[in-house]
Amino acid sequence: MCCDSAYFQHLAVCLISLLEANPSIDFETVVLVTRYTDEQAERLTRSVTGYPNLKLRLIQFDGSSLTGLPLKNAYPPEIYARFWVEDYFASDVEKVLYLDADMVVVGSVQELLDLPLTENVLAAVTVPGSVRAGILGYDTADGYFNSGVMLINLKRWRDIGARDMLIATAHQLVEKLNDPDQDVLNYCFHAQRISLDYVWNAITPFFREINSLPLSKDDIARITREARIVHFNGSSKPWQYLCQHPFKPEYERCLAKTEWRDFRPDDYNFANVVKKSISRMLGERRSAAVSRLLRNLSLKKH
Repeated sequence: MCCDSAYFQHLAVCLISLLEANPSIDFETVVLVTRYTDEQAERLTRSVTGYPNLKLRLIQFDGSSLTGLPLKNAYPPEIYARFWVEDYFASDVEKVLYLDADMVVVGSVQELLDLPLTENVLAAVTVPGSVRAGILGYDTADGYFNSGVMLINLKRWRDIGARDMLIATAHQLVEKLNDPDQDVLNYCFHAQRISLDYVWNAITPFFREINSLPLSKDDIARITREARIVHFNGSSKPWQYLCQHPFKPEYERCLAKTEWRDFRPDDYNFANVVKKSISRMLGERRSAAVSRLLRNLSLKKH
């Protein structure tokens, strides 16, 4: 796992969800962070102390290694830290599971860990309907994956010099990048990837009433019902008061077991309490229609 210091709370939640959903699996977890305080490290350690199936290694990553790598859309440099994955595991470790911090694990990951990767570099979940493959310039039949969950073939990663390849590609594609690290991973490994079932990285659009996913209602219903890892990607996060993701209660349940249990959302105020109440009554579609109407009226007024 890799994150910046602002994500320690969410990292703790993700870890607790993983450990509680998989009590029979022993995890050696490496967390790479460029900057953090002793207090943050202590709070994280205390949050997971009661879980015997975790060996946690919190490592201060040398941020100077990230200097000059292209960034877009306010992403922090830490997004690239996972390219150094090979440096933090013994030479006999052949597979590593990477997880973003903005997610909760709600089922067993044993099946994922047991997946044979053969000569593939990684396994990841395709983003349904994404057009990024065409923009990046590779075969669209290979699809475009979300890199928030990756099972990495560490042996293959080392053999092909993946890190140097990825860094060189980041500089090569700088004008095409949108989600920089994810774009680079896709460009390099789109043809050396096992496509996982959507349940292993159930992104936010699956849980929205309004979405543009090119999947049937039955498929979406199955994925939301059988999800193993829920990814709160996008701008709406479960630590925001206005977020109405159906798995927000799971985030809050795990949060209550951390040293951040007294957290209060920054957007909690009277206006947003009213807004959320109205949104719940109307539903997502009607709320969106009302918002569009109000915007249009405001534009006409001006």
